[in-house]
Amino acid sequence: MNSECSKSIDFLLENAGSVIQYRLCKEILKDLSEGEEEKLLEQIYELPLFKLLATYVKPNGYIGRGMHSWDNWRGTVLHETPLQDGECAARPLSYHRIPKTHPFVHGFLSAMREEETLKTEFFR
Repeated sequence: MNSECSKSIDFLLENAGSVIQYRLCKEILKDLSEGEEEKLLEQIYELPLFKLLATYVKPNGYIGRGMHSWDNWRGTVLHETPLQDGECAARPLSYHRIPKTHPFVHGFLSAMREEETLKTEFFR
């Protein structure tokens, strides 16, 4: 690895937020111990965006309401924030690379496979 790249990586490892550090170590450097991963994930789970997302998780596992329509649906405003929309709620889980074993991800995926949940979310 060249010197400039190493300097950039070192800078990010020392100064970047937990999401960037996590993704850099896990996906690019492929050098992340189990302990480091747990520490970074705990930091990510404490981020305000993640905590806000938690408020939209329903008992059935679905996050938000509907999909692809956070601002309005057929002229009706559905949500105050994008995170109240299923698609927009899924993005931080993906962008932050939240493991599929996390209850939010596991529950959301399970809910997306449940016919009754989908009927409730999409055809009320």
